Amino acid sequence: AIRFDAADLKHSYIRAVFDMASITTGNSMFDSTLATADWLDSKAFPQGIFESQRIEANDDGSYTAKGTLTLRGKSLPLDLQFRLSGLSVQPVKTTFTFDIDRLAYGIGAASDMKAEWVSKEIKVDVALQARVVAP
Repeated sequence: AIRFDAADLKHSYIRAVFDMASITTGNSMFDSTLATADWLDSKAFPQGIFESQRIEANDDGSYTAKGTLTLRGKSLPLDLQFRLSGLSVQPVKTTFTFDIDRLAYGIGAASDMKAEWVSKEIKVDVALQARVVAP
């Protein structure tokens, strides 16, 4: 759910719900273990959620959604910087990248607590397409 008005950022928000089972790394060995209880535990926690508390305009034409990311039942603050393709062109497109501390969410904590095999900081790339619909 996105409500976005560049002229009214005070009332703009983003709430993104995503399927944890849909996450991939591009490495088949890692992908085969992602759903397990030690990693994403997608059976117990089938969804991840990002909810913004506020959206701010940046000097370079981008925006920052300041909010909370919930993974594996744990909610932590997260700032998402994004750009929009323009709301008049359908579908609306945006991409963004952010880093998370996987151990702060308990991801892979039992099998790789020292981050010897998988980095503690995980880069997440998202490409989003959405259609604007009338309320």
